[in-house]
Amino acid sequence: VDGVRMSDPQTGHFDLDLVVPLERVDRIEILRGPASAVYGSDALGGVVNIVTRDGLDAYNPEGTIRAEGGSFGRWGWGFDATTPTGPWRVGVAASQDVADGHRDGTDYRILRGSGRLVGPAAGGRLSLEGGYSRRDFGAAEFYAPYNSYEETRTTTATARWARTLGGGGSIEPRVSYRQRDDDFVLVRDDPEFFRNLHDSRELTTELTARLPLGRAGGLALGGEWSRQSLESTNLGDREQDILAVFGEAQLWTGPFRLQGGVRFDDRDDVGSFVSPSGSVMFEAGRGVTLRAAVGRAFRAPTWTERFYEDPANIGQEDLEVEQGWSAEFGGRARTEVGVFSATAYRREVNDLIDWARPVGADPTVPWETRNVEEARFDGLELSIDEIRVGEVIFRGSAAWIDLETEEEEGFFSKSALRPIIREFTGGLTVPLPDRSLLQVLVTDRTRRGGEGGFILDARLEVGLGNGTIYFDARNVTEADFADVTGFPIAGRAFNVGIRSPFGG
Repeated sequence: VDGVRMSDPQTGHFDLDLVVPLERVDRIEILRGPASAVYGSDALGGVVNIVTRDGLDAYNPEGTIRAEGGSFGRWGWGFDATTPTGPWRVGVAASQDVADGHRDGTDYRILRGSGRLVGPAAGGRLSLEGGYSRRDFGAAEFYAPYNSYEETRTTTATARWARTLGGGGSIEPRVSYRQRDDDFVLVRDDPEFFRNLHDSRELTTELTARLPLGRAGGLALGGEWSRQSLESTNLGDREQDILAVFGEAQLWTGPFRLQGGVRFDDRDDVGSFVSPSGSVMFEAGRGVTLRAAVGRAFRAPTWTERFYEDPANIGQEDLEVEQGWSAEFGGRARTEVGVFSATAYRREVNDLIDWARPVGADPTVPWETRNVEEARFDGLELSIDEIRVGEVIFRGSAAWIDLETEEEEGFFSKSALRPIIREFTGGLTVPLPDRSLLQVLVTDRTRRGGEGGFILDARLEVGLGNGTIYFDARNVTEADFADVTGFPIAGRAFNVGIRSPFGG
């Protein structure tokens, strides 16, 4: 979030346990491919960076409010507000979302709140941010064949200062803190049967300097130190330090753009790793761009994967670190008709970390972590970013993955070796009178193992004064197939809401 790492050291299940209300989100950036050279452990397949509004363009109090409700007992509200105070900008946001769930034991109550103070300080710009989220949710049959329940509390704080240097360079030190408290009950109606309390903490300091290389490009150098700790009734007390340094350079020469990076990570729990990456982009002319990239990345096992144990899940302390290489080649063409892109890639992973159990085993048999000797993913992605026919906009994409593994026979993967191997999406946006529009999205996907199907979603937005009323229809055709948990996806659902700006 805003460049601050959110991956959870206890378990990857909580990487998206975020404190940011949707109303505060400005955009979402997706970096595909290996990204450990800059972002470190866990960036094996890419990075998702959620960028929030900083409010620097607000010269009067302004913001947005939302209220909605719909099927499965769902209702929610949210707001985002920014006000100037001299040269400073003060922003606050909050939201709440509640639902009964699409099947028994999948209810949830989520409350989020965040604040930001941005302004000039010591010749640069200072940003102070903080947030809190509370999540109470049913996890029936998700972790284990029980009606489980979980409550999490997440607190984050970040202080950063950025200053432009002479010659066009910049320097940015940053300190961030993340705390997550987790109360997990294996059997909801019998909390004392099996209960876990996990409290994790992560403190990170970073320093990044960016230097221009004349008109030829630029150079970024940086380092970070992080301390992660855990107090857990199940996993014990854990602590690890991570020290890293990295560098990345970009060079332009004629129609070529070259980029290369390398990162060195030293982790006192699993050792040291070097992650290099490189890419080249070629502007071929006539709106055509070609690109190629290669990189090495790694993912250290989480504490849950190494030490967790309950009646349905058993971790293995001696897990190896997951490591892999990725290479891709692609192109993008901008024409009078629209924008088209294609990418082919290969990712080879050694010691892939997986939860598995014997094929045909009774549901009460525990899942256990293991390292798969080798897995190779070959993929092809095609997309149509935008085709306009009058005022109507079409978008679409297709993706295929072929997976080959060298693994011990007779095991069924919980998720790591069951990716979506085929997916087609198509979108249609039709403008209507009075600032209204209709959006339709169709998706057809197949997961390895056979699960999957066709889903149709639609949204109608109707302009109302300065705001918008929206009507959502999800899974209109009532598709019925299993998700990654093995249970049916949510059936047809409807939602109605209103969103309106204020101030400005």
